[in-house]
Amino acid sequence: MLVGIDDVAALVGLAGADAAMIGFGWLQERYEPPGGSLGPFWLGCLAGAVPWVAIAVYFAGPGADLHPPEFVYVIFASLFVAFNCFAVNQWLQYRRVGPWRD
Repeated sequence: MLVGIDDVAALVGLAGADAAMIGFGWLQERYEPPGGSLGPFWLGCLAGAVPWVAIAVYFAGPGADLHPPEFVYVIFASLFVAFNCFAVNQWLQYRRVGPWRD
């Protein structure tokens, strides 16, 4: 709701995409050993990208009537980085890179 998405159906859809991402992450951790397939991981990345695309469209997409104040862009960028740190961490763990080797 930070960027003005206030339609209940859209918010439910975004929450559903986020829940799907979490479910795919759980499947990855539950059924794939480190070094194994990354199928559930990539499906989770796809599902997790949907809310970010929707938010980006509300920020700068066609038909965006009101643009938020500058500090909201900083909040958006910092949340995006923090949100994706988990995905990077999981990818490094399953690819066994550096300190995530063991």
